[in-house]
Amino acid sequence: MFNFHGTCRYQLTSDCVSEKFTIRMRTERRFSNVYAWSKALTIHLGDTTIVLHKDLMVKVNKSDVELPYYHLPQFQITKGSFTISLVSDIGVHVQWDGNGFIEIHVPKSFKGKVCGLCGNFNANSKDDFVLKSGRLASSAREFGEGWSLGRRSHGCEKAPSPPVDSTVSKCFNRLRVYWRAHKRCWPIKKQFANCHKKVKPNAFFWSCISDVCECSGRRCECEAVMAYARACRREGVTVSWGRKNTCGKSLSVHVIQSYPWDSGIYSYPKDIGIHLGYQTTVLRM
Repeated sequence: MFNFHGTCRYQLTSDCVSEKFTIRMRTERRFSNVYAWSKALTIHLGDTTIVLHKDLMVKVNKSDVELPYYHLPQFQITKGSFTISLVSDIGVHVQWDGNGFIEIHVPKSFKGKVCGLCGNFNANSKDDFVLKSGRLASSAREFGEGWSLGRRSHGCEKAPSPPVDSTVSKCFNRLRVYWRAHKRCWPIKKQFANCHKKVKPNAFFWSCISDVCECSGRRCECEAVMAYARACRREGVTVSWGRKNTCGKSLSVHVIQSYPWDSGIYSYPKDIGIHLGYQTTVLRM
């Protein structure tokens, strides 16, 4: 997991060999001059362009569509209780909650063929920070800026200095805010303890603390807790939070075979997490 908070269009992942798909994200400042939120997710599948907007609105080739939407056999888009799910015939699956959680599944047929912020899927986690030029970035900030797709004149801003450590440090100086964040994020440490051996909780926990410290007026722990719960589910662990009234959904996550290509998902490298403001982006190979 790494942290990056620039505002621009960014390439999350793309088939950089045969150009069968591209997934890009637009971010913006919202409620904070430090953190960035996802504004829209653009998915190119062949000649079709799909845009997933905030509030779970969807456009296909610039036209608004109602869900469920079927463009068979190429893809289908359905709406659950709190996420949109896009399933394609090439095995790429995207989930988006319209605010801060993105999950991308790519089948093993794209091993070594993808590029972007989610890594290159070549079974070597040490070179996931490769830039367009083929050079390895020396920091998350350089890596993020290297996959931006716009200019400052188009509303792009460089990311501030790494904000998670500084935000948490400032939060320590505001004890009431820190203890509020600690209380809201504690389920990752307590209720989900049965998952800790499978999925290390610290990165999720401190990203959650950073979110809540910087956020006001929203339940900003929900994205980080949901990301951890889903990571546990993918490892075969059932976790239960059950705080339906606070996050608008019950985070009781069970092990199910939900995607037709599950058996073909490559198991290495592990999830690559990008923490962008109140947002968790996960690429699962």
